[in-house]
Amino acid sequence: MLQGEMGTTLSSSHTSTVQKTIELAQSKQQYIIRDGLRFVIPYWLDFSTGCRDRWVGRKVFEVYRSEFPYFSEQYLKKAFELGRFKQNNKIIHDIDTIMEKNKSITHRVHFHEKPIYNRNINILYDEKDLLVVDKPPSFPIHPCGRYRKNSLTFILEEAGYNSLHTVHRLDHSTSGVLMIARDKKVAQSIVNMINTRENTIGKYYLAIVKGKFGKETTNGFFEEMQVVSCDTKVYCKDHKKGIWSANNELGTFDALTFYCPIAYNKEENISLVMCKPVTGRTHQIRIHLEYLGFPISNDFFYNQEFVTKMKEKKETKNQTSTLNTFNSEANTMKRKEIGSNETSSCSPKSKKQKYRGSDEEEKTSECNTTSTKRKSTGKKFDEESKVQEYEEICVNCNPLYSVKQSEELEESIPLCIYLHSWRYELTDEWTFETPIPSWVFEKFGSKEELTLRNKLRDVKEILANQAQRK
Repeated sequence: MLQGEMGTTLSSSHTSTVQKTIELAQSKQQYIIRDGLRFVIPYWLDFSTGCRDRWVGRKVFEVYRSEFPYFSEQYLKKAFELGRFKQNNKIIHDIDTIMEKNKSITHRVHFHEKPIYNRNINILYDEKDLLVVDKPPSFPIHPCGRYRKNSLTFILEEAGYNSLHTVHRLDHSTSGVLMIARDKKVAQSIVNMINTRENTIGKYYLAIVKGKFGKETTNGFFEEMQVVSCDTKVYCKDHKKGIWSANNELGTFDALTFYCPIAYNKEENISLVMCKPVTGRTHQIRIHLEYLGFPISNDFFYNQEFVTKMKEKKETKNQTSTLNTFNSEANTMKRKEIGSNETSSCSPKSKKQKYRGSDEEEKTSECNTTSTKRKSTGKKFDEESKVQEYEEICVNCNPLYSVKQSEELEESIPLCIYLHSWRYELTDEWTFETPIPSWVFEKFGSKEELTLRNKLRDVKEILANQAQRK
């Protein structure tokens, strides 16, 4: 470990890594690594839900058509016919079955996870009570939505880390310092510390925003490091999509964020900014930047100019989504027929083991891949024909059963945005810092790392002093 200024302890990101390789993917029969992305082989998964009050007395078929529109009518009829639906663990074939209070519904689906970058997970700190990682972009923290095996905690558990308890959040597209307690009591203690000591905890993020976030520059650096604060209240604007907004009249949560400019790229009209959130509201940094008129340059929620560009790309006929190409190629391959007993195709058992090293991750630069779209290589790899699983009655495998997604931009959403948790100061002992993300050098390439790192430390002190005065 490295000693930082004022006696604080910094953990080197080079101490150890959790690595993923194509060899492991093949041996475990769970993953395919392609074009720098990590795909999970589709597998069977049971989704269970209780009967909500608004569902009582309605047909199961009607509920699924209205509540889960990505399942087509043709698919649902086939799924009932094949016995993929259960009510209180009893198979139901009748599409007119009525939803009843206190009775659960289970739906077995051929599950397709979204891909993530094939990235190593850098370990910043690894002790008995606490694990701290440099979370790669695109990794969701927990299994959720369209992610299970492609989640951070699942991958860490595969590598032998058990009893993990996250104590704070990072969005799947955000990278950087993430603390994970290895004991439930320690987790609660850290959560209490975060909640009661907001003003003394130092959280520092790096972001690339659209526009010139300052005045004069010399050699690309802003001469005057003027701190900008935003204390506009925030609220959830769209619960279904998880979109928030800043507005003092409508806002229900107090929020405070400080910003300080670092560097400017005139050609692209973008600025490198350090952000210091005092409170910890959802999307706080992003929505306050939008409110100030400097949204993160590739923010797929809060930068309307970028959203418009995504829509235009979506409408381009020649572009094919990664997932659709992935499934289309699967349909053309020769496969061993799946038996009539679907349970034999359930997801493979996971074995926890350490990962070996790989150079695969070098093929995709951070934030270079703006979405899960890719060009087809035209090649059919032997390992895929052996392990890639196809199911005829599936909304992802078979276009005959698919429907147009209500979220048309879902497959175009970037795996990474220009927002990185660079440094976290919980206590003097527990202070963690990551390397500067590669996209900073890609966009501000003339800056030497040592010069830039010294600049970051100067800006950090300015923000820390400003926050204390506030």
